[in-house]
Amino acid sequence: MKKKNMLIGAMIGLLSAGMLSGCTMDTSRRAGQGYLGAAAAEEEEAEDPEKTGKEETEEIAEDDKTGLPENGDEEENDSGDTDQDGDDSDGDSDEDSDDGDSDSVPQTGIGRHIVIDPGHQEKANEGEEFIGPGAAEKKQKATVGSKGVVTETDEYELNLEIAFLLQEELEERGFEVILTRDTNDVDISNAERAQIANDIDPTAFIRIHADASSDPETSGIMTICQSEENPYNGYMFNESNRLSTCILDSTVEETGAKNLDVWWTDTMTGINWSTVPTCQIQVGYLSNAEDDTNLQDESYRRKIASGIAKGIDDYVTGNSGDTDDSDDA
Repeated sequence: MKKKNMLIGAMIGLLSAGMLSGCTMDTSRRAGQGYLGAAAAEEEEAEDPEKTGKEETEEIAEDDKTGLPENGDEEENDSGDTDQDGDDSDGDSDEDSDDGDSDSVPQTGIGRHIVIDPGHQEKANEGEEFIGPGAAEKKQKATVGSKGVVTETDEYELNLEIAFLLQEELEERGFEVILTRDTNDVDISNAERAQIANDIDPTAFIRIHADASSDPETSGIMTICQSEENPYNGYMFNESNRLSTCILDSTVEETGAKNLDVWWTDTMTGINWSTVPTCQIQVGYLSNAEDDTNLQDESYRRKIASGIAKGIDDYVTGNSGDTDDSDDA
């Protein structure tokens, strides 16, 4: 385990130094230009300033932007560096030990653990929690999410179905995957979900959500992460932004959906409490008839799962399908 932490640290060092590039980051994506969805809904009021340009689309209730648990401090407590249970070969043959017995992780590479959080749950929890470590602001702990305008599918159900497909896809690629929930009948707040990821200390924390807007024409896919100025975990911005860019690019390419950019915001509890690279993906708008219909199609859901998995792979390996704008440095 010690060894794995060192490897992950080494990788992060390389990434920051620009030695592993991967997915091109278009700085014009800033705070997600011009699009704001349910995912941002509740935060919208709390976070006008940071929203630059996303005022157009108000959203419809999104639980995910809740705040921190009342016992924020206690919860955070044991997050730190809990061992990342089981990352196979902890022996000491490390990088040279080519093969040794890294049986649990077929594909070698630095960091192959992913935590997936299927957003929302069947019953809302109206209690409040702090939106970040040491924050004064609180938000609702958990909501049920949006509902399909045509299919009337509940977002919490959709998110879990896509999470299962993503788990399958990632495991085929050699990742070890843990879900924050595997049923809809749970009561886990947004801060608690982040804490689950922190305790595992994975390569990435992926939050699955759908969106909704008062404008039925709004459609497409966006990813979300914290800003560089985030007072809770701004130090993770570069990694989270690169992860979000990789996932957005590959998922849009796989599905053909409209690219709504990466949105940087500091209003989401589940992101603010995270101490690992985090990406929240909004897989489509349930308030848009076409998106809603597509999202109920099994083959389309598989494309989403495949796109997210490829983006995670690109992030981990430093590969990118479209690194043409190679003047990023």
